[in-house]
Amino acid sequence: MLRRVCQAGSQLPSSSSLANELHVSRTTVTAAYEKLAAEGVLELCQGARPQVTGVAAATAPARHQGCRSRV
Repeated sequence: MLRRVCQAGSQLPSSSSLANELHVSRTTVTAAYEKLAAEGVLELCQGARPQVTGVAAATAPARHQGCRSRV
């Protein structure tokens, strides 16, 4: 994301899909997604794939209702 590979608004794979693809545990992917959400890079919504916000936490817009970054 820092290299601008993922554009703002892009959706990432679900944690289980990415874990299977990378042959790592889902816990590892979930932890990474949560860290990126805490930094304001991802928006996590229950039941939806993570979405790239493209901004740092200090400049992140208000979250949509039902979506949050986990800290």
